[in-house]
Amino acid sequence: MLLRCRLPGGRRAAQAWLAAILLLPCVPPGAALGAAPDAVPDAVPGAVPDAVPDAVPDSTLERAVQKRLESDRLDRASEKRIEELSEETLALLTEYRELRGLLATALERNEQLEKEIAAQHRRMGVLQADASKIETIQQRFSPLLREMAETLREFVLLDLPFQHEQRLEKAEALLETVERGDLELPERFRSVMDAYRVEALHNKTIAAYPDTKLELQGRRVSVELLRVGRLMLYYRSPDGSLVGYWDRESRRWRPLPEAQWPTLKRALRVARREAAPELLPLPVPAVPRATAHR
Repeated sequence: MLLRCRLPGGRRAAQAWLAAILLLPCVPPGAALGAAPDAVPDAVPGAVPDAVPDAVPDSTLERAVQKRLESDRLDRASEKRIEELSEETLALLTEYRELRGLLATALERNEQLEKEIAAQHRRMGVLQADASKIETIQQRFSPLLREMAETLREFVLLDLPFQHEQRLEKAEALLETVERGDLELPERFRSVMDAYRVEALHNKTIAAYPDTKLELQGRRVSVELLRVGRLMLYYRSPDGSLVGYWDRESRRWRPLPEAQWPTLKRALRVARREAAPELLPLPVPAVPRATAHR
């Protein structure tokens, strides 16, 4: 319920009282209110008191209200700015902590990389020393490869005459390979090792070589050879009329006794994988007895 109060003096007197109220300082709650030095006496009904101040202009009142509103606006703006600064400070603190964590990780990684780089430098020193040794080895190894190729060629010439032409061609090609300057040393070495490996396989295998041409009894005859490791080499003509073996001492083909012909025939079938392996009595040269040296 609203009460209307009529103040003496009319509208201007009311404006004056309102302005006085707005401009007065606030009194804290509970503070003792002292008597005003110039207290306004009680108004006599029907009389206009002389203590009523002159009416305050409208512009003054408006300026007072505007100052109050402006002060409130500034206070709200300050509070909002403080809140924004608090949020910004919290965000910066969080980012700072994250950056410190990243920095610690980066420092640990840099320390690890420095150790790895130091280890690589030590390894480079070792490799450089090894490289100088490799140059020396290459200078000494190239003549050794040539010697090995020449030895293999001589071995083929003195070995049992099976696939003689093909093996001799490979030995000649190997000799050309080791002399090529455009090939790296490892490649030349591998070629020599491969050739030696192939020749070594003949030591422990048996094989049959059909359609081999031999000079027998003054004429060229097609025969089938039987190689038993590098121990013996036999031949047999397709019709079975010519059977013999290679004599190492005389380096000539010798006829095989007729009693051994069936055995050689079975041995050829085993070499061609046409029959199961079996123990066959074939003639072999006697192994010379070693002479003791004092």
